[in-house]
Amino acid sequence: MAANRNLRTITHMDAAAPRRLATGELVREALAFRDRLDAVKARVRREAWNWYPYGSLNNFFPIEKLLAGAGWDLYDLTGSGPVADIGCADGELAFFLESLGCQVAAIDQPSTSHNGMRGLRALKSALRSSLEIVETDLDAGQALPPRIYSVVFFLGVLYHLKNPFLALETLARHARYCFVSTRITALAPDRRARLEPWPVAYLLGEREANNDPTNYWIFTENGLRRLLDRAGWDVCGLVQTGNTSSPDPSSAQGDGRAFGLLRSRRLRDVGPRAVDAGNPIFAARLGPAWHPIENGFRWMPRRATLHLPGPQAPEERLYLRGYAPAMQLRGGPVRLSLSIAGHALPPVVLTEPESEFAFDFALPPDLVGRPAVEVTIEADRTFTPPGEQRELGAAFGIFEIA
Repeated sequence: MAANRNLRTITHMDAAAPRRLATGELVREALAFRDRLDAVKARVRREAWNWYPYGSLNNFFPIEKLLAGAGWDLYDLTGSGPVADIGCADGELAFFLESLGCQVAAIDQPSTSHNGMRGLRALKSALRSSLEIVETDLDAGQALPPRIYSVVFFLGVLYHLKNPFLALETLARHARYCFVSTRITALAPDRRARLEPWPVAYLLGEREANNDPTNYWIFTENGLRRLLDRAGWDVCGLVQTGNTSSPDPSSAQGDGRAFGLLRSRRLRDVGPRAVDAGNPIFAARLGPAWHPIENGFRWMPRRATLHLPGPQAPEERLYLRGYAPAMQLRGGPVRLSLSIAGHALPPVVLTEPESEFAFDFALPPDLVGRPAVEVTIEADRTFTPPGEQRELGAAFGIFEIA
């Protein structure tokens, strides 16, 4: 599409599914969209606020390198699922993704946004966009919408957070893939002491970097990789931009960035219709008797229920996975009776302590096409951990019909 063509209205009717762009096309399309968006911005009336001054769509240069290195294109990550732009500024990247046919949420915090999210809202109106706008503060532990995103863009945000560990763990429960970027360092501020061999972070003074008090933690590359790993992410690729030879944490000439393509370990084996009992965003699917999350699992009492999306084809089966500690099986095997929508299923017998278990079941044919079904699980006996009063029947992670 020519760069001088008027930007058309963005709606979810533009495409039945996100467009697949070949390697090399993503940057070209993003920059052409930027030019058209600039023309729209010039027509927007503003009062006492300014546009975000940095070009968000330039991020597609390193993003395209990461995709090429992994052997993927953007559609391989987005599929038909929702995507999110977190710390979205004026939403340039979010509106571009929407123009490709993606269902997009633009997520930010007004108090730290460059213009209080006014630019984002002004462009949404000007473009007649269907983009979802979400106000939340990941740094303060506020929740994201209760859904799983195919991919989130988390660019230039991490070093502005007091609690980067908390934010990354939250995202690992909500997104299968993530593009992340942040400033990094190899040197101490004196530019003599070498920090890059160590998994460490430097805490900036209030005005030490760019006179900006919202700058906090600057990681070494090894520190960033350690943080990502412990927060539940696998690094599929990482590239550096800016000062790649001797980045430091605070000077303008030492500004170096790392861009990463990440895959969530928490959601690696979770299908699109699965219920992850160890993830708080699925709490509404579980009956009230389940115990709080512990180490990625939830304990049931003697009897518990949950609701799953129903089977859509005769060959689909019910899969469940969980964990059996030695204490649970000290008195012998534990037998679980299961039923689905009132149909009894073969019992599950847990015998191997300190191991994860997995079972699958054929489903009655009359369940096909139902939007949702209730699963009931009952243990033949429970146990009570020392110093507690809870009766625990079994610990579960994933339930899925697929």
